[in-house]
Amino acid sequence: MSGEHNNVEMQLSFAADDPNRNATLSMVLPYDPNIIVYGKLGPFLLPREYTGWIDETMSWKKTCYIHTGLTLMMALFHIKLKGPDAERLLSENSIRDFSTMKVGRARHTVFCNKFGHLMGHGMVLRLGENEWDTFISGNILHYIIDTKKYDIEPVIPEFPFVFQIGGPTSLQTVEHACLEDLHDLKFMHFLEATIAGHKVRVLRMGIAGTLSYEVHGNLNEGLNVYNAILAAGQQFGIRRLGEMLFTYLCQHTENGYPQAFVHFYPAYREGEDFYKWYRANIRPEHPGVYDPWDPGNGINEMRGTLGDNIIDYYRNPIELGWGGSIDWNHEFVGKEALKKIAENNPRKPVTLVWNAEDVLDVYASYLREEGEPYLFMPWPRGDDEQGNFQLKVVDKSGKAVGVTSGLTYTLYQRKTMSLGILDADCVEFGNEVVILWGDRNKYPVKKIRAKVAKFPSLDLPRNEGYDVESIPHFKKK
Repeated sequence: MSGEHNNVEMQLSFAADDPNRNATLSMVLPYDPNIIVYGKLGPFLLPREYTGWIDETMSWKKTCYIHTGLTLMMALFHIKLKGPDAERLLSENSIRDFSTMKVGRARHTVFCNKFGHLMGHGMVLRLGENEWDTFISGNILHYIIDTKKYDIEPVIPEFPFVFQIGGPTSLQTVEHACLEDLHDLKFMHFLEATIAGHKVRVLRMGIAGTLSYEVHGNLNEGLNVYNAILAAGQQFGIRRLGEMLFTYLCQHTENGYPQAFVHFYPAYREGEDFYKWYRANIRPEHPGVYDPWDPGNGINEMRGTLGDNIIDYYRNPIELGWGGSIDWNHEFVGKEALKKIAENNPRKPVTLVWNAEDVLDVYASYLREEGEPYLFMPWPRGDDEQGNFQLKVVDKSGKAVGVTSGLTYTLYQRKTMSLGILDADCVEFGNEVVILWGDRNKYPVKKIRAKVAKFPSLDLPRNEGYDVESIPHFKKK
């Protein structure tokens, strides 16, 4: 595939007015008139593909990619916290203790309700003694700020851009864009740099499953920064990654990074306080109407074969593989519930590799002259965009042993897989279970055999342990 690129114009989109934020202007993706196939995320149109999903999905394993889809999410959920109680707010409401976190560091954290179920998760960066940058999915942080008393000043910053550059050549790409050596930047650390004459923040993190970085900056300067990174990465095989809900999110399954609204529902409706606040403050203009950002708004939106109990769609951080991040020595919302879960042999995350013959039989059903076809199985990702598509997992006897999200196809491994949550006694590698493929009573159920595989499944060096000294240092000419 060609690595050629053209300068692209900035595409700006206006969302509906929001009473909890000053404005909602966000750059969705740089506009490219050569791209004619677009997907949709809420009111925004996003390029489906640039060089094709096969080429793009291999970029984060062999070279690198640039992806800008998180800019939309940051416009919705980016909040800076200032004030003497900022650290206490974060510590008391999430599983991490932030009292010892140093300036210049980043940390992933999870916010739960009193039942231990996830309400939101994301990144927290410490900018100063009493200043923090937060990127938390959902609206849980807005809820805490509105309903609890903390001595803080929540600041809705100028619209940021968030560019992700991931893959084995990502460091070289970022260094050549910044025109400086960044080998000393450690995992989950950030620093200030300059790209195309603009100040930016470079953070070493990402969900590429291998070496990866993020570049943050002012939205109005995003076009110049984007083009500079794209130009710098040409010699390193850079690719533009398409729609967030298409190729990009394949990484989350393959690299073992569960995502709210994708692999599971946040527990918005469990407990009336949050849900009443949400309906009154975030989505008051559409009462009673299905809202993709409002998980659980009517059981008819529950899809797949898991059933009608909405609690079955919720997750806790332990069964998602984040139990090791819980700081038990501090008090936080959901602590008692999570303690009980941890003491009772909790379910565990696994990669489920789907049987190829059974997958092919689903496609064969569309070509048979007789019989009702099975639920359509799209590639490279299944129909789990809103986290409401969940599939029941049973053992060979038919006993329910867990749940899985929709499928992901990985060309790199030549496998169809999904992120499963199974009973602890079923997680032995190679153990065979059965996934019930279907959508409630609309289609016949197809039993798909699947084997338990390691989690995460990707076999490349992880970002946190990547030997950056194996990469040539940048030298100014």
